[in-house]
Amino acid sequence: MQLTVTPQPAFACTATLDPGRQGGIYECDGLLPPAADIRLELTATSGQGVRARATHSFRTMADRLTGVPWFTEFEDPNGQALACAAASVRIIQTFTAGRDVATAAQVLALGRPLNKSADPGIDPAAIAAVIAALEPANRYHYYRFATRDAATRAAVYWLARSAEPVIALSLAGQHAPIITGYAGMIGPRLADPASITGLVIEDPQRGDLDPATARHRPDKSRSAEFQTGKLIGIDEWYADDWWFRDAYKGSIIFNSDAKLHDVDRSDGVYPKPHWDGMFVILVDDGDTTTPADREGQVSPR
Repeated sequence: MQLTVTPQPAFACTATLDPGRQGGIYECDGLLPPAADIRLELTATSGQGVRARATHSFRTMADRLTGVPWFTEFEDPNGQALACAAASVRIIQTFTAGRDVATAAQVLALGRPLNKSADPGIDPAAIAAVIAALEPANRYHYYRFATRDAATRAAVYWLARSAEPVIALSLAGQHAPIITGYAGMIGPRLADPASITGLVIEDPQRGDLDPATARHRPDKSRSAEFQTGKLIGIDEWYADDWWFRDAYKGSIIFNSDAKLHDVDRSDGVYPKPHWDGMFVILVDDGDTTTPADREGQVSPR
């Protein structure tokens, strides 16, 4: 069996059959460039000596989700700001499956029973689980990092590797914008030198221009660019509380009762603290064995 990739990358790519020999996967030792037209050609010989060839052409992900609608978390302009992750899930569902199957309110209702914490919205485990429930072909898992820089580099790496959007748990874990692209340079492997100067962000709150929702964080600007992808400089990404200034907080004050609540993962699967003090992202790592509501286990290359 032989796999040919055109244009030829500077690293090896291989194809592997699954145990039933009815399908398989291809994988490369590095990252294919963004916004590139790629052609795969697989040539193989069957056990009966029959030689066959199959081709597949695709375009790697660009910086923005062309033709994919943006969704607000404020389907009810008078509602609370709790559906950011649900709106981001809806965008990912539409991008990956080509169909919009649930409103943000419906995603929120589906996701809340899947929470592994007391989060008033949906927590990282529930976000990944509800993405899989809506589209089983999606293999999103959450990953934790001790530093914002490591989490950001990993987000860009997985964005390029999976060609699917990344969700960042920003605002100390209480917001869930989508990363669709980046500015700067990265190498074909995570360990290679990288210079990330910005991230392209779709934001389900700051893209909402309805004056009725402007009371939510009026100190943060709104822009239609957040509906299609706004470039946020890396300095702002690291310094602004809306983005990755602060690590995930395991305890927050609820607006509903003005009391402090524990929102760290508390189902006993992992020791605590778990999300608390970490920078958390959700990526499609392609892992078909780890349950969606568990921490991701795929090691970057």
